[in-house]
Amino acid sequence: MRRPRRRLRRPAPRSDAAGDDRAVADGVPVLRPPAIRLAAGVLPPSRRRARRGNLLLIAFLGRLAEPNFSTRSYAAFFVGVAITSVSGGFLAIALFDRGPVVAYGASGLGFALAGYSLQYLRGIDRPVLRGGATSSLSSAEWLAVIVGLAAVFTVALDVGTGPFFDAYWLNGAHAVGLVVGLLVGWYAPPSRHPSV
Repeated sequence: MRRPRRRLRRPAPRSDAAGDDRAVADGVPVLRPPAIRLAAGVLPPSRRRARRGNLLLIAFLGRLAEPNFSTRSYAAFFVGVAITSVSGGFLAIALFDRGPVVAYGASGLGFALAGYSLQYLRGIDRPVLRGGATSSLSSAEWLAVIVGLAAVFTVALDVGTGPFFDAYWLNGAHAVGLVVGLLVGWYAPPSRHPSV
């Protein structure tokens, strides 16, 4: 006589407790695209390290940007970016998800400062781009420009490789912070280059 077949229960979709980039849906592991998995290996594995990374990014890029603002306008920049990037992060999730939404973090400010740092490209002498004369930018400003270009690449990668209309794929705080930083850098270029 044959035994009846046992039905396997399918687990509900969940994230790995260790914070891994894997998810389980219908009992089958689902991985993000390969480019994201490779990038995830470079990113800080814990939230504590991510906070330190945000703090270091804000300290480095903020030190370069600070001389270009008055005290009042720099404070307004910080508060404005904090409000708009957290709102953008909230809206990016709330528009597509019916569950409770939490938006927080300092990464939007880091991306805004990275976007603002791209305005240093205006200070490059034209022959430098063709491999000619030396640049008027300091090495710290060059590093800030590289960080700004990496921020643009990161946001473009999120938008270009993610499943569209998935609330948790696109980080709205990063995208909004980058756009605000680019706009402030475009419309309020620095009056002088800081020396670090």
